[in-house]
Amino acid sequence: MDLPEADEFDNSGNAWADIGWRVPVTWELLPAENRIRPKDHMQQLSPVLPKIYSPLMASGDGKQAVYLAEVPSDMGSVLMGLIGLGGVSPELDEIKRRVAEDAEQSRIAAADMPATTKVALVESRVGQGQFRSSVLAVEAQCRFTGVSNPALLTASHIKPWVDSDNVERLDKFNGLMLTPTFDRLFDRGFITLTDTGDVLSGSDLDSRDMHAIGLHLPLNVGPLHPAQCQYLEYHRTRVFRA
Repeated sequence: MDLPEADEFDNSGNAWADIGWRVPVTWELLPAENRIRPKDHMQQLSPVLPKIYSPLMASGDGKQAVYLAEVPSDMGSVLMGLIGLGGVSPELDEIKRRVAEDAEQSRIAAADMPATTKVALVESRVGQGQFRSSVLAVEAQCRFTGVSNPALLTASHIKPWVDSDNVERLDKFNGLMLTPTFDRLFDRGFITLTDTGDVLSGSDLDSRDMHAIGLHLPLNVGPLHPAQCQYLEYHRTRVFRA
């Protein structure tokens, strides 16, 4: 979104235009054992550096003139491997999704649409606002636990928010009300549902964890609304870790 120059720039921003662009950024501090110096790994990084606007020179030194450079997916994959996240799918997927969600939220903020619609879409990302109220009207309790106290339930998208279009993000049938543990399990693809309500568990969820959280299979949570089934098909094929 375009905003006036920040006050903290003082006189250092005199060469800038009065209006600039604010880009929301989420920083993740790596543990010490995962930190690297790109200069030490240029043999792997050089082939995947962008042709223009690269954040690194061929020597591995950073380009001071390049500000907030885009990191292409192939370069990002190499970096993830170097910092030790390339083989850890859940953590890597979590970072990728968060970055994608932040980018999509920025796109919504800059889009030409009513402010109320922007608020509803952004709130739906975290299961709040209009989306939550709509899903509660369809799903009055957690399918897995039977908990019905709204204060203990999260409105979880069936088709992930980042993969949905703006209509799907607010669709009451693209959601389930879940307790936090089952929200996490469903959201990360450890479990899914058939259209008739049978619970399927993925290979990443072992029997000890299932027992500890009170998930005992076979389990049927009741048939889903036909409008929910189209979203469940996406969840089973694109989110579920079979």
